[in-house]
Parts: sequence; structure tokens; C-alpha cells
Amino acid sequence: MHLKILLPILCLLFWQSQTLTAQNDKGILVITLGTDTTFIQHFEIRDDSFFSKILTLPQGLRLVEGRGAFFPNGNLKSIASTISTLGADGKWAWSQETRLSTTADSTIIRLKQKDDTIFRNFAGQCMVTNSGDAASFQLFPFYGFHAPGKTGDSLVFRHVTLLGARDFVVKRLSKNTVQTRSSLMGPITLTLDRKDRLQSVDALGSSLNFTATVYRDVEFEDLKKHFAQKQLQTGATLVVSTRDTVRFAKGNQRILIDYWRPSARGRKVFGGIIPNNHFWRMGANHATQVTFAQPTIWAGQKLEAGQYTLFAMPSGTDWTLCINRKTGIWGTEYDPAADVLRALMQVESLPKHVEKLTISVSPATGGGVLAVEWEKTRLSATFKNPQ
Repeated sequence: MHLKILLPILCLLFWQSQTLTAQNDKGILVITLGTDTTFIQHFEIRDDSFFSKILTLPQGLRLVEGRGAFFPNGNLKSIASTISTLGADGKWAWSQETRLSTTADSTIIRLKQKDDTIFRNFAGQCMVTNSGDAASFQLFPFYGFHAPGKTGDSLVFRHVTLLGARDFVVKRLSKNTVQTRSSLMGPITLTLDRKDRLQSVDALGSSLNFTATVYRDVEFEDLKKHFAQKQLQTGATLVVSTRDTVRFAKGNQRILIDYWRPSARGRKVFGGIIPNNHFWRMGANHATQVTFAQPTIWAGQKLEAGQYTLFAMPSGTDWTLCINRKTGIWGTEYDPAADVLRALMQVESLPKHVEKLTISVSPATGGGVLAVEWEKTRLSATFKNPQ
């Protein structure tokens, strides 16, 4: 064959072999929330096919095992997975089967449990979903292989949830860092090696707020056995966040606050998992929601009776309370244009550590005080009742 014809073919074959080699990887991803290990994932990827074993620790051990495939463009093609739970007898018992499949214009998820089968259909294809199980959500080890090659470039995929589809952006920040984000997750930074294999994850400041490290010299079965023995011996389960309500009544005023209470878990909270100059949902999971039976006045601004969400904007010792008209939203989907008022908050240091976020409303002359305590910080804002 003539050299002018052979050379382009050899170049193409070399490029393809390099691409295929780059998309081969396996390891153990250990996810921690503060000082607690919450997820352990054994992952493998070969070309466009992947396999995961995911040990989930919160609220009792569960084992998710899944096989799947990506389309060449990075969207999910299919996943077949099962969930098993650890019983008091030390045996693993099947609890759920999940199937994800896609067509040209839809994503179909089937969840089969003991006495029930649930079907979920979504328009379009997606790169990630939390409407199935961990096998279709814990995909961080694979995103580096579907990131753009040029620094500063972004690719836009879809994040499918029961709250609706959101853009899922994969952006190349530098040669060895990639950022993924959706409005439901927030920004998550992936550190990669020169072959785009995952090394670590920093999700602090996102809705997930974890850190993770990849190990390639650890056996998954050893870790599985260790945590199974630990649970059987102690019976302890990890509770990440709990839901709570605050009720206040004085005169005709009735206030109800519905929020999720995360724990510090050894993490630096303010200036750490809650960064400065970035809005905070004043809780975890869904945005903290408040209902006022009567109007109130905050820093001279009147707030009509009704239902709102609460956000805060930290900036060192200067904090701003943001009362927002959008309700029933996920906590990272803050729209500043929907704020109905903003008021400065008083910031104080506490003598003792507060492990679990605590919101309270207490009476004060002519109105009341909304207070937030966590770590060693107390934030407060005073409201008045209209005369």
C-alpha cells in the first residue's frame, strides 16, 4: 500500500487505540461526609461499558451492584442493577431490581420491589439520574472520560429527577480538573490524572457536601466485610440529616418552619462546607420553608402573610437573610430575583459547639427573633409585628 494512503490509516488506528486505552480504569472510590465514611464504590470501565459495586452506609448497609453502558456521546444507554440489604443474621437479602433503558427520545426506569413495580418515563436521554438507585447516580469515576479536552470548554448533558430535568454541565477547568454541576447538585470538582482517570472529588459547597478519594490498592470485599461486621456488632446506623419543624405562636401570629437539620460531623461548617459569598439554604435537602399567618416587618420592610423559603448569604461577619417567594424547591435552586426582601443578620460566637443545625423563633418586644445556631456561630434577625 502506498505510504500516503497508509499513513492516515495508521494515525486513525493509533488515535482510536489511545482513546480506548484512556477509557479503561478500575478502583475504589471512598466517599466521606466529614469524618464518616458514607459510600464505598468499586468501579470498572472498559470502553463504553461500566460496572459498579456500591456499599451505602447511611441508615443501614445496602449493596448496589450494577452493570451499564454509555452512548459514545456520554449519555446513559442502559443499566441493570440490584439492591441487597444486610439483615440481623448477617445475610444479604435482595430488596430491589432496577432497569434503565433509553430510546432515541426517552429514558425509561423500572424499579421492581417485593410487592410492587414502579415505572418512570422521562423525555430525552440523560447522563445521570437519581430516580433509579446509586448505580445510575454515583457515576463520578466516569465523567473524566466524557469531558471536553480543551480547558474552558463545556459540554451540556441532562440530569433527570422527579423534580424534572436539569442541565448537567461538564466543564474542563484545567488539564487535570473537571467540574460537573446541575442546579440540583451544585458545583463538584473532579481531580484527574493525565489519562483522565479519577483521583479525587471535592463536593464541598454543593448539595452533596462530600469529599472522596480513589484507591487502587484496596480490596472491596475486605471493606464490605469490615463494615458488615461493624454493623452486626454495634447495630449503629448513620443518620445524615433529619427533618424537623419549628412552631411559634404569639397573639395572632403563627409561624411554622419546615427544614432539614444536618450535622457538622467534624467538618468546618462556615467558611468550609458553607463558603463565603455564596447563598445557603439554611439547612439541607429542600430549601427551608417558612409560613407566616400574619404580616411581619424586617428591617423596615413589610412582609405579607404567606409561605416563603429562607436563604442566607454569608460573608465573614456580614450575613444577609434572604426571604424568597419560590416555595417547594430544592435547596440549591436559589433564584435571587425572587427575593421579596433582604435583611442583615446579627452574628455572634457561641461558647459551646452545636453539632446539629438548630433554627428557633423566640418572642421579643413587638415581635420576635429568628435564630440559627450551628458549629460555634449564632445568626439572628429580628422582626416586628405591624402596628
